Amino acid sequence: MPGPATAAERELAELTVAEVRTLLEIALPLPAHSPALHQAWSQWRRYKRQQSRRSYWNQSQGAAAVPATAGRAGRKCYLRLYY
Repeated sequence: MPGPATAAERELAELTVAEVRTLLEIALPLPAHSPALHQAWSQWRRYKRQQSRRSYWNQSQGAAAVPATAGRAGRKCYLRLYY
């Protein structure tokens, strides 16, 4: 019978994003960022996500289907039927 497995021999699950983030915060402590920087990054990221969604939708449905100014509230619904 094999003895108890050592930590190096045990099969471990992969690290999650949260675990990696925690390990990086411990290993590489960075100065805290201002709320204004967090807000600016959030606005930039949401803008880029919307661009990506619009680009994907335009490529799959046709370039003229979604106007560039359409947002979530002003988005028109398009239905493509497949037979």
